[in-house]
Amino acid sequence: MMTAIVPKNVTLTELERKVERWLEDSRLPPEHWPKLSFVEVAALAPNLDTRPVFTQPTVAIQAGSPGGGVRIRWDVAPAEALVDELTPEATIFVTPAVYVEADTFLRSMMLVVLLFAMRRRESFHVHAAALESPAGEGWLIAGNSGGGKSTTTALLARNGWRVSTEDIAFIEPAGTGVVSVRGFRSRLALRPGGAELLKVTDGVAFAGRGKLGVWPEEMGGGWTPTIVPRVLVFTRVGDGPTRVERIPAMEAMRGLLQWSMWILFESVGASEHLALLTALTTQCRAFNVQLGKDLFDNPRLLEEAVR
Repeated sequence: MMTAIVPKNVTLTELERKVERWLEDSRLPPEHWPKLSFVEVAALAPNLDTRPVFTQPTVAIQAGSPGGGVRIRWDVAPAEALVDELTPEATIFVTPAVYVEADTFLRSMMLVVLLFAMRRRESFHVHAAALESPAGEGWLIAGNSGGGKSTTTALLARNGWRVSTEDIAFIEPAGTGVVSVRGFRSRLALRPGGAELLKVTDGVAFAGRGKLGVWPEEMGGGWTPTIVPRVLVFTRVGDGPTRVERIPAMEAMRGLLQWSMWILFESVGASEHLALLTALTTQCRAFNVQLGKDLFDNPRLLEEAVR
């Protein structure tokens, strides 16, 4: 049975509780949570920040010198976050209009706040899925929106893989020369085509996103908080059969940089982020993969192709 997330008005206190539950559901350890202070305002103060503006869907970001810190403005409803330059702390100013868009606020505004706060803990975002195979091998799967990443993750979960995250992966140092991935737990967001291929009808309909959300456990898989990646895969959807091509470390590095765009916004943590990406390409076997429908007939095809 499909259910839907229906937005409703909340209060500031309820919004704060929703943010706390969102962090709890992510399974990030509480010691990794940023320190957040919420302030309700009738309207946002004029933005006198003269730093260049970097626009992303629903947000405008200003970072770096002069002044340090990060300013994030949300354009769905008036809201602004100020992230401290060096510590994982942020003050978030919200107008009453935000309360109508509370669920969207979590995904599109608070997630950006979290990504910048986590940088201050030397935990750096890569837009990728992170999984562990039944054999215990860690995988990192990156790809364009619509590139089959979520569908592949759900398919592998159905076949006994453990999922750490669908797309919010944090890379962290885990000893000399070793990089681990900490996952942000969330539902797998399937497009209609992917849900049809997987014959998934039960789940949560994400309002405004046109996707169906399911937990890895509902697919028959499991969840794990962290993995150590040994396989790095860049996916795209093709018309033919599944094809796997080994790529050199330099090409893998270019791919990782494409999915680690937050390294471009500010100098804070940039060298550490770059060093972890470099180490990741050293510890992983990297592949370009064209995904075909034959993968649904033989889900072990990927695992066998990268040995």
